[in-house]
Amino acid sequence: VEPGKPAWHKIRKEFGEEVFKDDGTLNREKMGDLIFNDIEKRKKLNAFTHPEIYKEMCWEAFRYFLQGHQFIVMDLPLLFETGRMLNYLHKIIVVT
Repeated sequence: VEPGKPAWHKIRKEFGEEVFKDDGTLNREKMGDLIFNDIEKRKKLNAFTHPEIYKEMCWEAFRYFLQGHQFIVMDLPLLFETGRMLNYLHKIIVVT
C-alpha cells in the first residue's frame, strides 16, 4: 500500500490515522493486529487492496508482453480462493 494510491486513501478513511506511521506509510503491525482479530475488517481491507494489486499485476504482465517476453511467473497466494486471475493464465504450477 503506497501513500497516495487509491487503496491507501480508502484504508485511511475506513481505519483512521492509527494504522499509519508519522511518515504516512501503513503501519503493517497495527493493521495486522486489527484485521486478524476481526473478519469483517479483514474483508474490508481485502476489498480495498485486492483490486489494486490485481490491476498492478495485469499492467506488469502487459509490460513484459510488450518487451517480448513469452513467459512470466506470478506468485498468486489467493488464486483459487478469489478466482480472479484464472481466466488469464495459461499454465498453473502449485508448489506446496
